[in-house]
Amino acid sequence: MRRLTTVLGVGLMMAALSSTAGAQVPKLTVGPIAGLNSATWGGSDASGINSRTSFFGGGFLSIQLGGMFWLRPEAIYTQKGWKLSEQGVDVTFKTDYLEVPLLLGLTIPVQGSGIRPVIYAGPSISFNLNCKLSGQEGGTSVDVQCDDPMLEQALGEPIKMKSTDFGILFGGGLGFPVGPGNLAVAVRYNVGLAKIIDITGDPDVKNKVLSVTAEFGFPIGM
Repeated sequence: MRRLTTVLGVGLMMAALSSTAGAQVPKLTVGPIAGLNSATWGGSDASGINSRTSFFGGGFLSIQLGGMFWLRPEAIYTQKGWKLSEQGVDVTFKTDYLEVPLLLGLTIPVQGSGIRPVIYAGPSISFNLNCKLSGQEGGTSVDVQCDDPMLEQALGEPIKMKSTDFGILFGGGLGFPVGPGNLAVAVRYNVGLAKIIDITGDPDVKNKVLSVTAEFGFPIGM
């Protein structure tokens, strides 16, 4: 009887291993990602401003590391800055970046469900592409580049953005299998670590961005 039980147990283990080997996890997943930002500035010299709603979009490549972990570089065009309304005047400070996060993620299995909770975190480096100041009062509006001579005359010097920014990004969300791929929605927060304005006094202002994201990943390797 003991021998029969042992044989059955070994047989079940071999069947399970064979099934697991047949259901391989994709080694690479690629796809688009997009979403909405709620951007503002943090730091001791950032006060009296409100968040700006803006857009971001780009792509990602997820590399399966084994088990539930994955590594994911992204390349994203993202809009940051802030907004201020005071005495009938609306001012928006707009900055555009090419952002490259490198994220380490964990997919949490849920038994009997296709839903896949995920959490992730990692560093990001951003390259400044553009800086613009927009103002509106009544029916009059104006858009000027940060290095415009008009701003230099008004402020005494041009507004210079540092060419690079560094931050820590973390977030979490839910993934759902859809056809051959995976649809996921998530919330992420990017905390800037570096001062971003290169002007007299070296003000302590840093980017802070809360984002709601949607993405679709396509497996490209087994």
